[in-house]
Amino acid sequence: MRALITGAAQRLGRAMAECLHTEGYDLILHYYHSHQKAHALAEQLNAQRPASISLLQANLGCPKATAAMIDTVNANQQPLHLLVNNASIFRADNQLTEPEKSALRHCNSIAPLSLIEGFQQLLKANCGNVINLTDIYADHPLQGYQAYSESKRALAHATQKYALKLAPDIRVNAIAPGVILWAQGQAETNEYREQLMQKIPLQRL
Repeated sequence: MRALITGAAQRLGRAMAECLHTEGYDLILHYYHSHQKAHALAEQLNAQRPASISLLQANLGCPKATAAMIDTVNANQQPLHLLVNNASIFRADNQLTEPEKSALRHCNSIAPLSLIEGFQQLLKANCGNVINLTDIYADHPLQGYQAYSESKRALAHATQKYALKLAPDIRVNAIAPGVILWAQGQAETNEYREQLMQKIPLQRL
């Protein structure tokens, strides 16, 4: 089996890559800026099972780069059983210029749909699966992160659309994580984090 994971070099993407690799998947690991982490992960997993990992660098905030990535994967003419749309830009509204807002929207909600469309034939040929990573903030917007929350809401709605459109050949689902890892660069205090943890039944990440 073969899976493509976007944003696979670190955090949740890396955890999913390690898990799927353990379950026997060969992987295409997509990354953008995280060159060193992606190559280190590929080296680690290839040491466990040789020739099981390939790397693919692309800026999913850019339409042309997304299209080029689709062409590259399709040109390899290898099977694809699973697409995990995990790559995401998480930044506060006051930290974004208008071009950066556009890139955020493309990376978080437009590029995943482009990948689904672009890999539709590969997935259909293998009764494939798509998993989109959305967010609890799709339904409960985070103050100061309107662009991010809206992009995840759009992806959540599109997931339902594509689940109907591509059935029964391709199964499409979304996962909306709660607090699993603290976001990098978030300035919340320890007091805020403790208050948030109290709202979680297990009271842990």
